[in-house]
Amino acid sequence: DLVAGTVEVKGTADATWRAIQGSGAALTEGTRIRTAGKSGLGLRLASGDSFRLNEQTELLFESSAQIHLLAGTVYLDSGSDDSAAELEIRTPAGRVRHIGTQFELKYTREALRLRIREGQVVLSYPVGEVQAQQGDELSIGRDGRLFMSTVDPYGSEWEWVQALAPMPGGDRRSLASLLNWVERETGREVHFARPDLEARAAETMLHGNSRRMVPMEALSVMLETTDFYYTVTGENEILIEESGH
Repeated sequence: DLVAGTVEVKGTADATWRAIQGSGAALTEGTRIRTAGKSGLGLRLASGDSFRLNEQTELLFESSAQIHLLAGTVYLDSGSDDSAAELEIRTPAGRVRHIGTQFELKYTREALRLRIREGQVVLSYPVGEVQAQQGDELSIGRDGRLFMSTVDPYGSEWEWVQALAPMPGGDRRSLASLLNWVERETGREVHFARPDLEARAAETMLHGNSRRMVPMEALSVMLETTDFYYTVTGENEILIEESGH
């Protein structure tokens, strides 16, 4: 879906790594992928899920239902539908299975870290299994001990995920659908200054923009063609108001 920087792949029959030049390539089972520094990759899985690789990440696609994360950070967005296909991600420190969710998984030789942005994830590791939910952050150190803390669904730690987000499809869509996308990708909640503005947002149609944009940039650009504007209030709220002209 999106190649940012230097991304290389190696198939089962390949002797050397080769660079992916652009979007649209098909990857098969047994393919290894690695991203360089300041690089990233956005993939669309066969299930329709959005799968994203941060910089300095390497993994192996073992099958359509299983990925082996060798190093680095990945993110899965299975959509808001709980019926999305189940995917298991394995690491030497443990493996995770999602239950309709958004989550980030980071693995290094020092630790495994799992952050759940939405939904639920089952983490299995050598001494047990735990089910985590939205807002949970789980870490396993080299000693195998599990630590739990919390994480917000918004903030700078999710910016790399937004940079690789797939753009909403279609040349013509409602403002409401754009706001839903922005809300999901940024982790911020969209609110309307008046109840009637929400109904108007559903009726306001936007025309497509071919330029790739991160969510907040897309919101700013697309609202310029409407009678709406937004304000970020606090850290996690986007307030939609009427411009009055």
